[in-house]
Amino acid sequence: SATAIFDATIGRHLSESFVIIGLTDADGAKTASEKELSNTEYALSYSVNYSWNEILISPKYRISYKDYDKGLNDGRSDLSNDISIKAAYPITDSFKLSLFYSYSTRSSDGTSISYDYKSFDTGAGLGINARF
Repeated sequence: SATAIFDATIGRHLSESFVIIGLTDADGAKTASEKELSNTEYALSYSVNYSWNEILISPKYRISYKDYDKGLNDGRSDLSNDISIKAAYPITDSFKLSLFYSYSTRSSDGTSISYDYKSFDTGAGLGINARF
């Protein structure tokens, strides 16, 4: 059996970070701010949970757009894409073994510094469920 999940979110991320006082961009038009990383994010994701024998297989795709509006990041926008797959096998009612793989990209514009990246992640985990 399979279950599909669609998710749409809008969020405002408020953050504070260390800043070098007096730091400006090359033109001197923008000044560094403790709120550099604050942004508004719009995201969509789609995943499917599929049971195969006792294994739960969960592929997922997520796209995210972030708009920054503070300090040196004012005018920066990021577009991120994430695709992942996870397989979980129950060892007992309380323990499950999980394997996952993920590929992510980000492209940024609106700043003189490139924040673009590509990332591959893989791993394994042992989960514990406790019911009270």
